[in-house]
Amino acid sequence: MQVSLGEIYLSESMPMKAGNCFYQAKCYERAVKEYEKAEALTKCLSSCSAGKLFGFGFELLGRKGGSVAAELE
Repeated sequence: MQVSLGEIYLSESMPMKAGNCFYQAKCYERAVKEYEKAEALTKCLSSCSAGKLFGFGFELLGRKGGSVAAELE
């Protein structure tokens, strides 16, 4: 159900809501991608952690490390 709802949000260009749906459905890789589109970097990292997608997390930190630090402050 959550994945289908996430697909609907994707078609409506709502990446944050799509990411939330994918996260709840435990589709963490898809959640990471949508959260990154929405520039929700802390949610990206939470999804990486929950899904054990550490490579994605390190890559994200490498690309947007300064942005993540600013968001956490």
